[in-house]
Amino acid sequence: MKLQFTITIFLFAAVSIFSGQLDYGLKLIDKSGKTVTLKEYEGKPLFVVYYSMTCGKCKKAIADLSALMSKKNCVQVVGIVTSSEEEKKFLTDKVKRPFVSYYDKWKNFKTAYGIEQVPLLLVADAKGGVLYKDDSYYEESFYEILSAFNMKICDKT
Repeated sequence: MKLQFTITIFLFAAVSIFSGQLDYGLKLIDKSGKTVTLKEYEGKPLFVVYYSMTCGKCKKAIADLSALMSKKNCVQVVGIVTSSEEEKKFLTDKVKRPFVSYYDKWKNFKTAYGIEQVPLLLVADAKGGVLYKDDSYYEESFYEILSAFNMKICDKT
């Protein structure tokens, strides 16, 4: 298992490393319909999952994030919902998730990070440096990747 895990991390590190800074000032909508930014997360390690509420792969990715959050976790998790037709569903959604979600009404986040498909996982360190960005969801290894970044980041804090 350890060899497979190491190979998985090496594979993803080779193709999915992204350099840049997280833009905490991008405007989003919260569950009450208010315009907000991610500024409250500055200075904290962050996993951002960009998802659609109707996407099957997205639902699995969210389940993986939820499972990770039930273990040792020093990383904040934020969900960002895409697609204009999902605004009403987002604002009235009663599903309990162990992380806060926002709505990308103006596609600011999508545009800033060149998102072409969902789900997308973005990992940022406490300084806002983007360590990882991947929209090629591989069900078999997604949880392992999340766990590896979580352990790496938690060991530094």
